[in-house]
Amino acid sequence: MSSDEKTIQKDEKWSFDNDKSLLIYCPECGKENYPLNRFCSNCNTVLVSFATITGKQMNNFEEILTEDNIKRINETDIPIKFYEYLLDSIVKRSENTHLNDDLNILEKILLLCNNYVKIRNNDQIGTFGLYDYNTIIINPTYSKSLQSATIIKNLAIDIHLEILEAFFMYIFNVKSNVYLKSFIDYCRYSCAFENFVQKYYSSKVEAHFIPKDYDNYEDVEQIYFSNIFKEEEFKKGLYIGNTYAQEIIKIFEKIFNREIITELAEQFKIDKEDTTDAIRRFECDKVMTTEEMILTLKNNMIETIKYLMNNEEARKKLNEIKKVFEELEKAN
Repeated sequence: MSSDEKTIQKDEKWSFDNDKSLLIYCPECGKENYPLNRFCSNCNTVLVSFATITGKQMNNFEEILTEDNIKRINETDIPIKFYEYLLDSIVKRSENTHLNDDLNILEKILLLCNNYVKIRNNDQIGTFGLYDYNTIIINPTYSKSLQSATIIKNLAIDIHLEILEAFFMYIFNVKSNVYLKSFIDYCRYSCAFENFVQKYYSSKVEAHFIPKDYDNYEDVEQIYFSNIFKEEEFKKGLYIGNTYAQEIIKIFEKIFNREIITELAEQFKIDKEDTTDAIRRFECDKVMTTEEMILTLKNNMIETIKYLMNNEEARKKLNEIKKVFEELEKAN
């Protein structure tokens, strides 16, 4: 039997009926729903929780940072069908967003993105915007086109982390909480390489949705000329980053329709933004298979666990992240 046939067999075994522990039930009509759905697939009622029905969760970092967990991540297959349902559930969260014709492009993008992440203004950040703690911070002093592009760029990071979080929830059949969110957040900068990959895929997603003359790979360019990575490792980062970018682009093309992309291009002309003359050495067309990408995401979690287990300073940073998430929960 070929490896492709084995994969198909595994995928066919996964279903709502065969894995009841992954279901949540609508409080209104009782319909069984995929655990990552926010709304009931039958009656559109808001679901009780974005979590597994078991109610289990990890209540300290010691439960996450173990050799047994490394082994479990290694040995647990994540079915392609689970991944496909995950992507569908992400797209569906924005399907009922009503966009009035009188809204400008920035207002439309803000409405759509509010389905996924908190967005707040801060004119003191000294940049177009940034992502931190499930929040996009944008500088309102910049033009509508630059703010819109920055939101798309940073939403890519949030969606990537959401996928990683869902994989962890699937592997361990646990609910999300501040400990899990903190660990997943740490995965994105557990090492310089992961930070580089994040900068590349988010820049690549942004570039896909704006006119080509405005591509901005400045962050990637700085890393390239810093000589942190050897050429082969740099190319590997582009390969992984492009794979993530193409997956997120597929999601975003369903969230941001052609009309919105056209309006965004027009807004760049209206705002008369300077072109960027992006360096094309950072283009990468190679992508992993879905199986290879899932394995890479799992390895990110494994390497982060190993790093945190063996680095006391890193665990201090992890606890600082947790405190921020706790404060955000209190504020909500």
